[in-house]
Amino acid sequence: MHRAAAWLAKAGVGQFLDIGTGIPTEPNLHQIVQAIRPDARIVYADNDPIVLRHAEALLTSNRAGATDFLLADVRQPEAILERAREILDFEHPIALSLIALLHFLPDDEDPYRIVRTLVEELLRQLPASLARDRRPAPGAEAGDRGRVQEGCDPAADAHPR
Repeated sequence: MHRAAAWLAKAGVGQFLDIGTGIPTEPNLHQIVQAIRPDARIVYADNDPIVLRHAEALLTSNRAGATDFLLADVRQPEAILERAREILDFEHPIALSLIALLHFLPDDEDPYRIVRTLVEELLRQLPASLARDRRPAPGAEAGDRGRVQEGCDPAADAHPR
C-alpha cells in the first residue's frame, strides 16, 4: 500500500477512497499521500465500530488536505460512494484502495458486483490499488487459508479466487 499510494500521489492523484481500511497504522495512507500532496483528500471506510474509534483518535489531516472516516460496509458500495461524494470531488481522479478485503467475501455476497459498482462509478479517472489472496495450488488451500486467517476474526472465512 505504501508504494502504491506514493506512486499515485507523485503521478498527480489527490483523492483516495480506502475501503476496508482496518485499524490505522503508522504511516497510514493519508500520511504517505499528504507528505507528497499536502492538499490530498482521503476517505477511509470500514464497517467495524472499533476501527471507527481508532480512526477518530488517529486520523488527523494536515490543514491543506482532508481526511475522513465512514462507518460503512463494502457490501453496500452505493452507500459508500454516496457518502464519499460529500468529501471527494468525483470530477477529479480518485484512487480506489481495496487492500486485503475481497477474499473475506464469499461468492454469495457477490464481490464481483461490488468491484464493478465501484469501478463503473470511478471509471472516468480510476487508479486502483487492489491486493487479493490468490487461489492456492491444489491441496494447499487449507494451509493457505489458515495463514490468511491468522490474526483475523475467527468467524471470518477467506475465499481465495
